[in-house]
Amino acid sequence: MNVLFEAERPPGIIDVSPYWRPASYADGIILADALCWHGLDRAALEELNVPVAAIARGLLFRVLTTQERINDGVGMDFLKDEIARYEKAASAIGL
Repeated sequence: MNVLFEAERPPGIIDVSPYWRPASYADGIILADALCWHGLDRAALEELNVPVAAIARGLLFRVLTTQERINDGVGMDFLKDEIARYEKAASAIGL
């Protein structure tokens, strides 16, 4: 969903995609990003109590978005760094 804002008008909601995903899926994406980009360690994962499967799905989502960029020829200069980050995150969750 996207929201448009303009001064003195109510927000306008566009691109509504009525699709339900479990809350753990969003948690998984957040933690996958934290592992890849913000140095989250395995000990913190255990405290947060998010299923490893949810984090794996979040990581898979990020890998697939990278693949889309590769298909479009965009952002290729950071590809090796991203692959290393994904491998580190996968290792942290036991994959």
